[in-house]
Amino acid sequence: MAKSNFFVPKPVDIKEYIEIQLENPRFSISRTPFGARPGEIRLVAKHAVPWKFKSVDELPEGVKSGLQKAISVSRACAGVKGTVIYRGVVMPRKAYCQIEKTRGGKLETAATV
Repeated sequence: MAKSNFFVPKPVDIKEYIEIQLENPRFSISRTPFGARPGEIRLVAKHAVPWKFKSVDELPEGVKSGLQKAISVSRACAGVKGTVIYRGVVMPRKAYCQIEKTRGGKLETAATV
């Protein structure tokens, strides 16, 4: 696995997870139906971003402005509940709403689960 400062969660199998844990115990694994086909479960390896426990004043400028935008998009979709199937995978309806807000309009039709 390539080393980097940022790690994008990715699907893993149990053997790969054990290898990840042996290499770096800061990683965690979670099970999620999101990003999987209906009825499937994904295992996702992840770790916190480097600035997770820093105060807002310590954040890099780009991170600060990105977080402000993300918070405003999240608030615009507050209260949106449920799941949808979008492009063949299950995702939270709130995430679908956030993608629409970020892109500034309606996306292709998603099926309600």
